[in-house]
Amino acid sequence: MYYLCFPNDRPRQKFLVGSFFIVCTFETALQMRDMVKEFAQSFGDLDVFTTVSLSALLQPVTTGIVSCGIQLFYAHQVFVASGSKFLRGVISFLSVVQLLAAIAQTARAFHFKNYTTLRRKTFVQFTAWLIGSALCDVVIALVMMFYLLRANSGFKHTHAPLRRLSCLFVETGVLPATFATTGCILFLTAPDYTAHHIFIQSLANLYLNTLLVILNSRMSIIHGRAEMRLDNQSISQFYSGGFRCSNFKW
Repeated sequence: MYYLCFPNDRPRQKFLVGSFFIVCTFETALQMRDMVKEFAQSFGDLDVFTTVSLSALLQPVTTGIVSCGIQLFYAHQVFVASGSKFLRGVISFLSVVQLLAAIAQTARAFHFKNYTTLRRKTFVQFTAWLIGSALCDVVIALVMMFYLLRANSGFKHTHAPLRRLSCLFVETGVLPATFATTGCILFLTAPDYTAHHIFIQSLANLYLNTLLVILNSRMSIIHGRAEMRLDNQSISQFYSGGFRCSNFKW
């Protein structure tokens, strides 16, 4: 849908979407491979659940790369909306920190074979990755909500699109933050279980989908409700700093 509707977007933005789609597909394929091994090939063998799987080894770095790229994209949109280099710097710093922690987590994980040892030896890196990612998402959501709700051009027909756009940024920012925070809490409070994987393993795909929600929100329905349509012209000033609006009508 994105590539069909917005062929004139900047090449680096289309590369961002395409490359992250490949990374998320690769991660999903690894998870499916490990599920077949754990629930089918090794059925009845409980020891397989204590052994670190390949998807668990690579998951921090793949999720960290995807989340970092998308958080930097949001950081630029925050700069466009607020004009504050400080806020952009804070978000970028938190994003890079969580990426470095994710890389360190993956690098150390290859030295351990079971989850108990992995948790004990990489506790700091794993916690820094989850907390950094969650904190970055919360900052993005709060900043975009504050600045976009203040945006008012003085024309009634542009107020609804800006409010809708602010809701998109807030909702898409809160959801990854909730998943990352919940996963971090479960990791810290339930050391004997691996329930945190339920939330952590879906983070990369969740980040990618939130990005596509923002990009594809520029589509409008012809002859749809006038007040609910996201008019390209009414928010062109905001999008001009991050990505171009297509004239394609869906």
